[in-house]
Amino acid sequence: MDMVEEKERLLRSCGLEDMFMGLKANENEICLALYPEMCRAVDGVSDARGRLRLVIEAALAGNLFDAGAAAAVQNVAFCDTEQAVCDYPEDEQKRFNLDASQLFATFAKAQEKVLRPESGWKFDSFEEIDARLRSGAPWKRVLIFCDNAGADTMGMVLLARYLASLNADTHVALVANTTAALNDITFDELRRFVSSCVKSDDTLRALVDEGRVQCLPSGATSTLLDFSRVSQDLASYVNGASVRENDWLVVLDGMGRSLESNWNAASYMSPGVDVLSLAMVKSEINARRLGAEVYDCVVRLNTAPNVS
Repeated sequence: MDMVEEKERLLRSCGLEDMFMGLKANENEICLALYPEMCRAVDGVSDARGRLRLVIEAALAGNLFDAGAAAAVQNVAFCDTEQAVCDYPEDEQKRFNLDASQLFATFAKAQEKVLRPESGWKFDSFEEIDARLRSGAPWKRVLIFCDNAGADTMGMVLLARYLASLNADTHVALVANTTAALNDITFDELRRFVSSCVKSDDTLRALVDEGRVQCLPSGATSTLLDFSRVSQDLASYVNGASVRENDWLVVLDGMGRSLESNWNAASYMSPGVDVLSLAMVKSEINARRLGAEVYDCVVRLNTAPNVS
């Protein structure tokens, strides 16, 4: 973790504070056009279980878009087979940035890849999540640690919208890096993205106006997440909440925050706090470490012991 943070520090010291700023802005703009369509799709599902599955699938599909795993993105964007290597159009080689039509098409392909099979995803806690939300005692405080800009962040906003809409006592904080790292969304970019989403979404607008969905800076400066070093704003939000530990859910989006730096996060959370890892496996290294395959999906809830 220290090496990753040192890399980002050195880049900033050389004046390279946000190398992917343009790419992030482009993808955020494209996904703002896709967001209303996704809201309509979610709202059009009649049963709560179906809506939950669609929201999780959208989150997993969005997590594909990662500048740290550009080969995985290109394989989905330009391959019609499951082969690991394919011939890209010459003008697309070594290019991560996608135009609007390519991003829409790639997101649709990613959605097909992440559809929950009858046997479940590789790591699958869907039934446990669904049962908790149906139990009459849903989580009252949710922290969603966002990963990549664009489609990934759109998926997290849809998740926040869904969870906050279930219960009037549920408050959700979307949390993002304080400073830039790769194509991860920053706190300032996240605030602008959410502010734009509410213009086309009355449901989200009401939740934001009521303070039930908000944005916070994590304090993080790299693609990983160290819970021992968080922002004062985030610490104050957590410490100021008058709810029990087992009313908390921490959602870790993406490989860096969940698979790589916090795979066993529940073991060092306060007793009763639940941790949900949401990610698509996009690198061979992580696949081998987890006994998985590239493009396998992680929907893993670590349920901590209940507080007596």
